[in-house]
Amino acid sequence: MAHVTDVPFGEVESVLSAGPRHPLDPLSKLELEETVRILSTGGRLPAHRRIVSINLQEPGRHTVERYAPGEPIHRKAFVVLLDRALKAAFEGVVDLHAGQVSSFVQLPEGIQPSIMLDEFSECEAAV
Repeated sequence: MAHVTDVPFGEVESVLSAGPRHPLDPLSKLELEETVRILSTGGRLPAHRRIVSINLQEPGRHTVERYAPGEPIHRKAFVVLLDRALKAAFEGVVDLHAGQVSSFVQLPEGIQPSIMLDEFSECEAAV
């Protein structure tokens, strides 16, 4: 599979109807799918680990200010994962241009990511 940045914008737009036109645009469907693929193939997403969130890792101010329309956009995704088996949370950065996880750390014990929608139902059932 080609990396997101290898796909010409016109092709991405025709297939997915949305692609980044600016460095601060939200992640596209293709970028989200590529992030999950990279995490999965890198062993960072076993069955007992859940995705809490995937968001754009915003580039630095200098990158945004120097951006000119039509230039390639090197994007990164910031991920938060919850591992119920280990009772641990993880944060990572996926470099979509390089096609690899550039950082991945377990958060200190006691740090809990945001509550997920299905957890509201689980709380209600427990009560």
